[in-house]
Amino acid sequence: MRRVLPKPRPHMLVVAALALAAGTACELEDPTQLRAGPGGGAADPSAPAGDGTTEPAPSPVVHLTSTQYVRTLEDLFAPTSLKLPGAPPESPGVDYETAAKSQALGAAHVEAYQANAEAAAEAAVDKLDVLLGCTPASPAEETSCIASFVKRFGKRAFRRPLAEAEVQDLAALYATVRASADLKPAVSLLVQAILQSPSFLYRIERGEANPTGPFVRLTAYEVASRMSYFLWNTMPDAALFEAADAGTLATTAGVEAHARRMLASPKARAAMRGFLAGWLRFDRMRSLSKDAGDFPSFDDQTAEGLRAGASKLVEELFFERGDLRTFFTSSHAWVNAKTAPIYGVEARGTELVRVDLDPKQRSGVLTDAGWLAGHAHSKESSPILRGVTLLDRVLCQPVPPADLANITPPKIDPNAPTTTRKRLEEQHAVGGCASCHQRIDPLGFAFEGYDAVGRFRTKDNGFPVDATGTFRGARIDGAVELSRKLADDPSVASCVASHLTRYALGLDGADLTTKNVAALGARFAGADLDLRELVVAIVTSDLFRMRVVTP
Repeated sequence: MRRVLPKPRPHMLVVAALALAAGTACELEDPTQLRAGPGGGAADPSAPAGDGTTEPAPSPVVHLTSTQYVRTLEDLFAPTSLKLPGAPPESPGVDYETAAKSQALGAAHVEAYQANAEAAAEAAVDKLDVLLGCTPASPAEETSCIASFVKRFGKRAFRRPLAEAEVQDLAALYATVRASADLKPAVSLLVQAILQSPSFLYRIERGEANPTGPFVRLTAYEVASRMSYFLWNTMPDAALFEAADAGTLATTAGVEAHARRMLASPKARAAMRGFLAGWLRFDRMRSLSKDAGDFPSFDDQTAEGLRAGASKLVEELFFERGDLRTFFTSSHAWVNAKTAPIYGVEARGTELVRVDLDPKQRSGVLTDAGWLAGHAHSKESSPILRGVTLLDRVLCQPVPPADLANITPPKIDPNAPTTTRKRLEEQHAVGGCASCHQRIDPLGFAFEGYDAVGRFRTKDNGFPVDATGTFRGARIDGAVELSRKLADDPSVASCVASHLTRYALGLDGADLTTKNVAALGARFAGADLDLRELVVAIVTSDLFRMRVVTP
């Protein structure tokens, strides 16, 4: 009788899986040597990939984000319920978690992958016949059963059909383990190896074989995977796999039909919340706390209410209205009993309710109390945080990091009574500060009508608030006027198109050409600034469905 294989040492299966896929990873440097893989994923070479208005970009190899990893495991083993030890760490940095240049793998990731693979495999083999889809009664039947399982399960795990060499390698790994272990632990280790393969953990986009020019089309399975992780943050569903098998995703009409289907799913709301939170820097609300002396009623429940209210607002504006302009012109908020006083309204209980606000005080997301509180300090407002985020995320005019070591601020009495604006004007008027702050401050000062918790105010430290600023060389009076000007500014639409494309493809701003941004911005404007139509424009473009061939 075979013995039960002892539990592997930490990282042992990671090394084994990496070794199995080493050829795959190395070949990424030369796409001309890669095959699209078996199945009906090839496109008609004579058919255009998109509308020709965009051009392909680099295709960096990105690993699944923390959210994508967990949701993929859950969908891969559904309906089996998984009890995972813990998600891998999120990527550091201030850009989108999907961005390749923001991603970094460390020991904590490897440990999480190992622990989660063990937990998922152990849960799955408890119903071994369901997992395998067969009950072998002889060695010959077992060999056939395992080969069939590797092809079926591997296709879903790797989001593409396995090459024959991959099937043989995994079958050989299983045979080696099975020689000294019972069926269930051997299958468990096979599953663990698949779950720790680069083909599972990474989104590897090779493209079709033997490109004849500088660009190569993605296979239908790679398009399906791009769409699924962009719109749902998880692996393709059965309908996407079927479309890839049939070659439907090789056509623009096929891609568009599935994009619209996916946008109608509740799963799209969760994924787009992730983009919207990254675009507007909601991460600044994660550790939201305020000075207890100045804001005694602000507690953890208030902070959570502001976070939830801001998230609810952007989700509503995206899916129920769609029009980008409403992100800068809406005059309502989602509040509960803890956050309603900040807006000067009433609400009961912990559930969020929609309330209309004074349009002279609130206009869009940039005047939402959650966003304002996140872009502020514990005791006072922050024109700098608010101005920098607006420049970077709404106008695509990022400000370079300040060289603080070579800046000597003027001597100012910190105890002298004055406004936040007045103090900053004195600090930024001279020396090295002036060069950057002449761009930041005229926008940031427009938000001085709101304090550190996002409450509307007319006085700061007992002095009248001055919320005037400048935009495009013209004087503006407050954030409401600024927001409404942003709603009609063509550059905002192009900037949002750029950010959504970066999020979808794991790129940074330097990877997108002027042609691509202009083309997608034009299609966005032509669709009356409907964000849902921008999503469709992105996924049907050559930029989304092709890649640059790396020499």
